[in-house]
Amino acid sequence: MTFAMVALCAVLLSCKQRDAVAPTLAIVMRVQPNPPHVGNCTIEIDLHDTASAPVQGATVRLEGDMAHPGMAPSFAETREIEPGRYRGNLELTMAGDWTVLVEARLASGTTVHRALPLPRVLNR
Repeated sequence: MTFAMVALCAVLLSCKQRDAVAPTLAIVMRVQPNPPHVGNCTIEIDLHDTASAPVQGATVRLEGDMAHPGMAPSFAETREIEPGRYRGNLELTMAGDWTVLVEARLASGTTVHRALPLPRVLNR
């Protein structure tokens, strides 16, 4: 087996291990204002395990992306405001359909990624 094949197997295995927890974690997003509009919006992310218990102590990062080519993404850090609830602010720079990419690094060290739709962002 060549070095490249070994490296590829290692990457695939690490991705598989990271994604193995993804179906067991419920991620719910709330946005204010609702409906969302161009400008600063507040995003709250709730993390719950399979028993519906809040997942505490995670580091949650947000990335807002538009479907239009060439649009710069918007990034936000969050802070835990109550057990399992994380809040951050994203700058939505244009009306249209957005996707919020959620990266949650759990206290166990596992990282979970989800893409959540944020459709119909309005002009002010």
